[in-house]
Amino acid sequence: LRKIFYAARTHSQLSQFVGELRRTRWGSNVRVVALGGRQVLCGNKELRRKLPNSEAAISEACLDLQKSKTISCPLLASREATSTLALHMLAQPCDIEDAARLGEA
Repeated sequence: LRKIFYAARTHSQLSQFVGELRRTRWGSNVRVVALGGRQVLCGNKELRRKLPNSEAAISEACLDLQKSKTISCPLLASREATSTLALHMLAQPCDIEDAARLGEA
């Protein structure tokens, strides 16, 4: 099993890498995990609407929702949905924008 770690400064560079990877003969057989911050990957539209430009505030609010006993993030409420999302993300190479769209679906 070979592992490749690819890091880039911008999301567009990561997207370009994933696009090129998809075009290779290994594109359908490789797994890609895109790492990004909550500001980019958060699919909770209400939370993102309330805190549109503050990564620190989004991270803090997300953690509060995860710890809260009375209110929770609707996207994390279903373990089945979270597991399904993880399987979809590993089924084929996806970049950060693909991952964000899958999370919103």
